[in-house]
Amino acid sequence: GLVIIGGVSRAGKSRLANLVFQQTRCTVVHLDSFLNAVGNNYPAPILTPREKKIFQDYCDTVLVKAIRNMGKGRC
Repeated sequence: GLVIIGGVSRAGKSRLANLVFQQTRCTVVHLDSFLNAVGNNYPAPILTPREKKIFQDYCDTVLVKAIRNMGKGRC
């Protein structure tokens, strides 16, 4: 599985990513790293501000799911 973690600066995303990985063995990606990779590989922005908000909300949902499943051995 894949878990994408987003959030404000200094919110402990790296620590949370480490805990999620240790408990689930899922691939964990920081949202800002993902968006930077997408932005660097496409000549024009592919997400409008509204689409970016929807994507971030979806990522929050995935993160909540991962936290609920910690210790259950699945994502």
